[in-house]
Amino acid sequence: MKSFAFSILIAVLTLLVLLFITNPSVLDDIWLWLIGFAGFIIAFFENIFRNITKPFSKKDKETQLTEPPEVSKSDLENKVENLIQVIEKKEKLEASNSSFNGTTINVLRYFDDGETTLGLMFIKNEFFAYTLEDTHQEVKIPSETRIPAGNYSVEFRKEDTELTQKYRTRYNWFNYHLEIKNIPDFQRVYIHIGNNRHDTGGCILIADGVNASSMEKTIQYSTRAFERFYKRIEALIEGGEKIRICISNEDWVKFLKNDITRYETI
Repeated sequence: MKSFAFSILIAVLTLLVLLFITNPSVLDDIWLWLIGFAGFIIAFFENIFRNITKPFSKKDKETQLTEPPEVSKSDLENKVENLIQVIEKKEKLEASNSSFNGTTINVLRYFDDGETTLGLMFIKNEFFAYTLEDTHQEVKIPSETRIPAGNYSVEFRKEDTELTQKYRTRYNWFNYHLEIKNIPDFQRVYIHIGNNRHDTGGCILIADGVNASSMEKTIQYSTRAFERFYKRIEALIEGGEKIRICISNEDWVKFLKNDITRYETI
């Protein structure tokens, strides 16, 4: 049997030699066929391996899709989300001056860690954005102190300041800064873009997200929130609407507590 197989091998080799001598191009074709055949064998075994491991890999993939890593929120952030829902259910959020005929922006401060103040902005009683300001100071420190609580008018400051030109160059929808007017001992206080206390300079920053779980409190997605805010307020002002901002300190939460139980049952 061994001699027969050996004879066949010798015959095949002899045939290949003769083919190469008489027609060298045939060997090229045979070589290409062998490469193709080897590729077929490799693909065959890869397919078998895939079929064997498919149930396990599919399970892992489904686990990744259905069980993403959890992003934990701080207790403060969870409480704020619940608070927003409660506030929006109240019949009237605006300040007591019912004689005002215009649009009211409410900023409700709810947290101050000695460096940063976080708040909630409502426009016409609907939640609009998160806010960030400097901390409270008994004695004003320029560019590091939030403005006092109170009711103030909001108007365009139609001056081509360096900051105004910077914004206008960056954003084609921007014209002039929206200034909070008539604040005792404060001037040039704007509502603008920023993410942390280093960006405020005493102004109010707005954003679509807040990170209250980190050591340094920050807000996120500020540019898109500001663009939405700016276009809305600009349209109101151009339409002849008066705009005011009513800012409340953290003690407003205490006054709301008496109403929370009633509104949670709605």
